[in-house]
Amino acid sequence: MKLSFAFAALAVIAGCSPKPATWPSPEQLDAVVRTCGAPREWLHIGSDGRPQLIVPQDAAYGRIACLHRELEKQGAPAKTGLIQEPSR
Repeated sequence: MKLSFAFAALAVIAGCSPKPATWPSPEQLDAVVRTCGAPREWLHIGSDGRPQLIVPQDAAYGRIACLHRELEKQGAPAKTGLIQEPSR
């Protein structure tokens, strides 16, 4: 019984351990924006190492969806942020 509990606890801890952040490289980000035809300025890396899309208010939804799709294909960390600039 104690061994089962210890194994279960270890499995939970191992599953929650942060994985080393080796993604994204500048080349991978460049490939994502190139594939979607988006300006490189739209894609940033946040302080937590995750990609963020910062797009103008009139950005085409299809282009934004393409960026999200390509980031997912490249293995981007979850919780990709999307920030929309206020209109000026």
